[in-house]
This record gives sequence, C-alpha cells and structure tokens, in this order.
Amino acid sequence: MRRATAMVLWVCVAVVALTSAAMAVESSKEAAAWSGTQVVPATAGAESVDDWTTVLAGSLKTGTPKDISVLFTAETMLGTYVKVHTKKSAGGLLEVDTDSSEAAIVVRCLVDDVEAYPGPVTLDSRLVKMSALLGEAIYTDPGTGELLSAGDQWISLYERTRAAHAFCFCLDDLGSGEHVVEIQAQIVLSPGPHELEPEVTEAYIGARMMICDEINLKSRLFPQ
Repeated sequence: MRRATAMVLWVCVAVVALTSAAMAVESSKEAAAWSGTQVVPATAGAESVDDWTTVLAGSLKTGTPKDISVLFTAETMLGTYVKVHTKKSAGGLLEVDTDSSEAAIVVRCLVDDVEAYPGPVTLDSRLVKMSALLGEAIYTDPGTGELLSAGDQWISLYERTRAAHAFCFCLDDLGSGEHVVEIQAQIVLSPGPHELEPEVTEAYIGARMMICDEINLKSRLFPQ
C-alpha cells in the first residue's frame, strides 16, 4: 500500500512538473503589457519620424523563426475648439469668418526597431470646421431710443470625446531569440487661432494594453 501510495505521489509530481514546463514554454510564445493614463507629447503641424513617443514596450521570445501579431488597444480622448467672429472687409462689408481645429493620434508597432505591417495607423482623428456670416449686435438705448452697437458677435464650439480603439499589427519570419516590441504614438494638433484655456485642441492616450502572440500568416503578400 505504501509503495502504491508513493507511486501515485510520484505520478502527481511528474504531472505537475510537466504542466509547469508546458506553461513555461507557452508563456515564451506570448507577451502582454499594459499601462495607465499618460499624456503623449503633442506636435503641431505635419508628422515627423522624430516625434514618435513609446507608450508601451515588452519582450517576446521565439524558439524558431515565427510570424507574430501584436494587438494594441487604447483609450483615447480628443478635444477640439473653434470660434468665429464678426468679420468685415476693408470697405466695411460683412464677410464670412471661418475657423478649424484638428486633433489626431497615430500609432505604429516596432519589433527590434523594424516597423510592423501595415505601418502607421490613425487610431483616432477629428477635424472640425465652422463658418458663419455675423453682423454687429444692435440694441436700442432705453433713454433715447437710439440704435447702438453692442460690438461683434461670435459663436464657439468645443467638443471632447473619449473612446476605446484597437488595431492588430503583424510581422513575418521573425528570427529566434528575445525580441523587443514597442508601440509608439504620435499626436498631431492643428489648433485654431482663438483658443483659450481650458477649451483647447488636445489629445491624450489613456489606459492601454498590448498583447503579442505567434501566428501563421496565410500569405506573405500584403495588399498595398
């Protein structure tokens, strides 16, 4: 009986050891990283490769050359502000006044400093334009009944939205060994000329997660 009990215990230990080994091997095929709120530095104007900021990073270990996928999810926030005023020409005639505001968040995935397919992707973007033909505000003087000007008129619009987005990047024929996976973001802002705190054009990346896994790509020919 003691011998049978000892054999059962040995088998249990062996099963646990094999299960632990299997889990260790499996964990080397997958990787995950996550983070809380972070404000990504903003850049005004056109995109530039020098403006990328790493918002998540992790490592993935492969035993043999593999295809991999990187799923990135993030909560984003965009704020845009536009304002139009009464506008007159040099001759005193009223003209249409126009204002615009744009905020965008672009992300890309790097594996060992190599850009994964399909390259930079717009995670969130908004463009707001406003046009109006406004006159002067007129009121009647209660004492004399004379029509007087109260100054220029104006209209403003501030929008702020928050949502979660996801995108999957991939890379084929990744060599064996330890690999560094990075998610980089770039914020591009085109604010209007009339902005005043706190209603400004802005963009943020909040809570986010990256999951890496080995896959078998069905085709090596990616569409352009």
